[in-house]
Amino acid sequence: MGFYGSYEKFLAVYYTDNKAAFLYTNDLSAYKDGGKVYTDTNNDNMRYAASIGRLPACDDATAERLIFEFTNAFRGVYGLPPLKWNDKLAAAARSHSEDMAKREFFSHINPDGKSPGDRITDAGYEWYSCAEKIAMMSSGIDAVVVDLWINSPGHRKAMLTETCDELGVGVSGAYGTQNYGKAIKMSGLLQNINDKIWPPEFIIQSSPSLKHEGWKPMFTMRIDYKTNIRLHLGKRGNH
Repeated sequence: MGFYGSYEKFLAVYYTDNKAAFLYTNDLSAYKDGGKVYTDTNNDNMRYAASIGRLPACDDATAERLIFEFTNAFRGVYGLPPLKWNDKLAAAARSHSEDMAKREFFSHINPDGKSPGDRITDAGYEWYSCAEKIAMMSSGIDAVVVDLWINSPGHRKAMLTETCDELGVGVSGAYGTQNYGKAIKMSGLLQNINDKIWPPEFIIQSSPSLKHEGWKPMFTMRIDYKTNIRLHLGKRGNH
């Protein structure tokens, strides 16, 4: 498997026995005919990619990589920056796909009542914003699922997000999950407030130890999916 060019002019080649078995590109400037053409039905059936050959059955890790690459190639068509791979988001996505396969359900909310935000937090990702996409294909998840998402208005919107900047993909047999995220970064919090990205009302929670002599609130904050702001305390002094 090889990936060439930028995401604006992207080419993926899947090799079998050192021979190209499948080619996929979003650069249609020299395309004439043949193969399969992919269209965006949410944008007047605009052609966004083409492929030649048949994609062989892939293991889960390869499918994850192809879905990640094809997602960024689609973003490249619209001039958007690529999403960065994040291992914690991928761990949350993979865990959810495995859970759906094991317990035989298909939902963003698992049987324990946990939401995407819960699971992403459990994976150790401190997020400012997040989103999730899931899919189930009886023949097994492969990169074709990207075209299905593109032609679903809600899923397409998530793929073209300008709020999130990281992505993790998790595949388990017939189930696939994408977790999008934007991590909390202190340098951007005040700007986010000024841009009114946050909801107009939020709860400030403080610890009783806030008034304890020798302690003061520091500048680190954690924002959870309920839009609570929790002040972490740091001891007064030189830090």
